[in-house]
Parts: sequence; C-alpha cells; structure tokens
Amino acid sequence: MPSTPGYPPERQAAMRPAAGREVESFDNVESFTATLAAGTVFLPIANFSGTPDSVHAVAATGPVQIRMAFRGEAPGAFITLLATVPLETRARAQFIEARDPAGAGGQVVVVTGRYSSRAIDVRQNRPGPSRERPFLPPEAAATQYKTE
Repeated sequence: MPSTPGYPPERQAAMRPAAGREVESFDNVESFTATLAAGTVFLPIANFSGTPDSVHAVAATGPVQIRMAFRGEAPGAFITLLATVPLETRARAQFIEARDPAGAGGQVVVVTGRYSSRAIDVRQNRPGPSRERPFLPPEAAATQYKTE
C-alpha cells in the first residue's frame, strides 16, 4: 500500500433548475360589475378588450354560476361562486357569462381581468439553466485521469 494520499474526491456538479419564469406583476386591470336579472339563462357580464392573463370573480350577494369563453368558441363548464368568496382562476378568457342558479335575480357579480405587462423572474437561481459543455477532443481526453 503506497504511503502517498490518493486523488481528492471529485467536485460535485451543480444542477440548476429548469428554466422558467413566473408572472408576478399585473400592471393593467379591467373590471366589470353586473347585477343579474331574474331567470336562469346565462347572461354576458364581461367582455374584455383583450385576453387577460388571470380572471378573478366574486359574487357579492349570493351564489352565482359563471363560465368563461373565447370569442368564436362555446363556453366551457360553469364554476359556482359562493357569496363573498373570491375566486382567482389564473385562467385566460375573453368574455364571462353568469347566471343566478335560483333564478331570483338581483345577484351582484364583480369580474376582474388582470393583464401582465411584464414578467418578474422570482426564481432563486438567476443565471438560468446550465448548459452542456462540449466534449474534449480525443487527444485531450486521453490525458485526463479518472477520479472515481
């Protein structure tokens, strides 16, 4: 057994997280307030000027059902809002329809579309993902010692 120490352990390679950004800033807001008429038909309550990045809704007085859609497409399934419980959908839509499930009318609904005009990178690792390093040419690789 030789008396000289061996090679030091190999350095750990840092694995960076995959690239990604989270939108945390909403600079433009468009809001609609509607009072529903009596009946159980879905009524248009919000027609946004664009496509907001997040839609928030709250029923101020009682339960209300809303559904979101894009222009030229049929609306999807409805979402039931309970009284005074805000809903942040983080969904995109161009218009909103609502109805009073009881049909009595007088329900007040507030819908807010939030547009993000800038994205803030909230990751802890700012440099971004690591990039693969090119392989050494064979003549240079032959001079490298294995450390395992």
